[in-house]
Amino acid sequence: MGNGHSGEKPYDKIEVPVKTGEPVVPPGPISWGPLRKTGSQILFPMVRADNPRIPLAHAVPGIDISHYQPNLKWGAIVGEGFKFAIIKATDGTGSKSSTFDAQRLAAHNNGIIAGAYHFARFGGLSAKDEAAHFLKVTGGVRGGELPLTIDCEWDRYTAKYSSGHTMDEAAAKEILEILERVEAAIKMTPILYTSYPFFKGFSNPERFFRFHPWNPAYWRAGTNQITGPKSPLPWSKPAFWQWTDKYPNARKITGDDNLDANWFNGSITELGKMTKQ
Repeated sequence: MGNGHSGEKPYDKIEVPVKTGEPVVPPGPISWGPLRKTGSQILFPMVRADNPRIPLAHAVPGIDISHYQPNLKWGAIVGEGFKFAIIKATDGTGSKSSTFDAQRLAAHNNGIIAGAYHFARFGGLSAKDEAAHFLKVTGGVRGGELPLTIDCEWDRYTAKYSSGHTMDEAAAKEILEILERVEAAIKMTPILYTSYPFFKGFSNPERFFRFHPWNPAYWRAGTNQITGPKSPLPWSKPAFWQWTDKYPNARKITGDDNLDANWFNGSITELGKMTKQ
């Protein structure tokens, strides 16, 4: 995700036993299109080309945040119309975002649907330990929150399991284990944040199909080119689209120009159905 958090390094390991196994929940209340095994990636249009803040159909705006936004103005977040906030909780096996607890509480107190994400590391770390650390810090999913999210992207510090800034078989196996351990613990389908350029280079991508896809593709003022993300195989369209890391009114919210903004690909009712009841 934006704002350079991939530069962080993990700290001490925390070991908590977590059971894994077969999927325990259906894919979710919304269909993200048919399973795609082959073919060129599809650009899924979601907004007007001249204004990414105007969706072509119903969609729900939200943000993702971390310790890089320590002084958020929640009144401005509400005023901008954002309905959800996915908050960084953990990184690797020992790092916790210093602002996670406060941001999670503030989201709840301001009527914003909250979610938590974990930045996954590749190579040299245990998938079991990463999942356990994420679950220990978050305590799982609270009522009214979105499923937990695994952030799967290029990591310049632990790039052992990737080549040319793309995934490979070892990385895919590692990410899938983290997702399955989290899924078994929360009894919800997790969200997987990953990009079209990164999420390839391995076989059998359909093993990830049941997870909710969250894809980035940044719109830049003056270009009017990106109206939606390219979702990697096996998905046909995204559940969430991160369309910018520099939201136009970011200064009102963060005090600087850095803020990730997203669209949920559905209605507020459908978003609510994704949350823990």
